[in-house]
Amino acid sequence: MALSFRAYYSRRSEHGRLKSAQYIDENGEKRFAKNTNKVGAFHIVDGSVSDLKYAKSVVIAEGYATAASINEALNNKDVKVIAAMSANNIEHTVKAITEKYPDMNIVIAADNDLTNKVGNIGLNAANAVQNKYENVTVAVPKINGKEISGDFNDIISKNGLSKDEALKNIQKSMQPALKLEQEKSKSISVEKTNDIKKENKERVLSR
Repeated sequence: MALSFRAYYSRRSEHGRLKSAQYIDENGEKRFAKNTNKVGAFHIVDGSVSDLKYAKSVVIAEGYATAASINEALNNKDVKVIAAMSANNIEHTVKAITEKYPDMNIVIAADNDLTNKVGNIGLNAANAVQNKYENVTVAVPKINGKEISGDFNDIISKNGLSKDEALKNIQKSMQPALKLEQEKSKSISVEKTNDIKKENKERVLSR
């Protein structure tokens, strides 16, 4: 009897090579293809790996549903949203993208496991990565500015909001992190401009 499944997602390396695949069966159980390498592999929502070179920012979420919801909320061609498929693979995904695109602005859309008895695995993993990479910031799901327990997709599925309200709250939750990255880029540009002005002034004075 053939295996039936509800969804199937390919996972590729930063170079576009197929490394693994994940499927969700009729019961909602997630499985990866056997004997495949999941480390550093990821799925880009509504795009391909080649699109990364045109992106201004990348948002990384754990699961596909979360990534898809964020992508729908942001609806921004300059931002590519990626599903790393597990908390353990977020750092590998950041590393792979940063090595290929060193100046890429990366935002981790962390799962905020506030009610998890074993600790806030999602947020802790995201913060650990942020501490290692200067180009990374972390965002957590919020409703009306207040942190909620769960992931960004839970804003839509578990809090009784209309679809429009939920998408707006996802936007607002992501906005500070994306704005921070933009401000960081502007700051770098200002510093470069000031350096150029300083060099020109020194040339004039030395004549």
